[in-house]
Amino acid sequence: MARKITRREFFVAAAQGGAVLAGVGLVRWIGKGQAAAAPVSLKRRGDREILSVARGNIIGKGVKDAEQLLRACLEPLGGIETFVKPRERVVIKPCASWMRTPEQAANTNPLLVGALASLCLKAGAAKVIVLDHTCDTPSDLAFQISGISDAVRAAGATMISGHEASAYEQVRIPRGSVLTSAGVHRAVIEADVLIDVPAAKVHNATGATAGMKNLMGIVWNRVAWHMSLSLDQCIADFASAVTPTLTIVDATRVLLTNGPKGPGRTKALHTIAASADTVAADSYAATLLGLSPQRLGHIRAAAEMRLGQADLKRVKIVHASA
Repeated sequence: MARKITRREFFVAAAQGGAVLAGVGLVRWIGKGQAAAAPVSLKRRGDREILSVARGNIIGKGVKDAEQLLRACLEPLGGIETFVKPRERVVIKPCASWMRTPEQAANTNPLLVGALASLCLKAGAAKVIVLDHTCDTPSDLAFQISGISDAVRAAGATMISGHEASAYEQVRIPRGSVLTSAGVHRAVIEADVLIDVPAAKVHNATGATAGMKNLMGIVWNRVAWHMSLSLDQCIADFASAVTPTLTIVDATRVLLTNGPKGPGRTKALHTIAASADTVAADSYAATLLGLSPQRLGHIRAAAEMRLGQADLKRVKIVHASA
């Protein structure tokens, strides 16, 4: 059953000009009939059969410690150079959506975001954009409280808010059964590489959130997904058309209750996981939260669509240490 839209979500959607069917609550084919021609042609790189896991305590430390942890995690995948080539345009999509501090674990650890941006630039990227269409507004304040804007600035990258409607283009979802098109931020459409860096945490609507769910932050009208026949299927449908080049799950500290925003109970796991297969990364993230991937609707739907591997027994998991 579709989750009922909250009063806050309704007014946010109205303010953004979102396509909300008032009083209906169910949308079978979201975007059907809308012109949608913009392609999303992100680079596909790396061995999708490998999921690399690295453990190291960076909480309260510095960006150099985070960079060391990232390098250790990416080494089994060939390093950042496997995914980012000289002169390419890179978009990093963290979770930077909430007015929460790093200790509250609602957003991606800012040290990881800054370190990743730095690594991409060192690999020769022409430009690195860090993007999120925040739920809490104003976005500048959410970015500041999360610590992510400062980390991005220090790395020499560019932080962009997704709150300008004119920055989105309609993209077709050819394989979508519920979601047939979506407004996607132009920075992603124009990018060569998209690196998805979600915070692993519980979510009141989907059970858990990681890579695929995090991609809702590059979409203009998310409320319609919540009003659809299946939010989980919308997430999987979108993942069939917009596939990150790399997914890096932040589980340095995870939110275990009252997700996605909290505040809630947190636990320091000192872990990150990376894969070119977002479904595998999400499945591993679910286990870190004490959840079964097969019981999470969006992971199950993505696996049924053969977008990636949800059965971790079929994934080569490599453990590294910083």
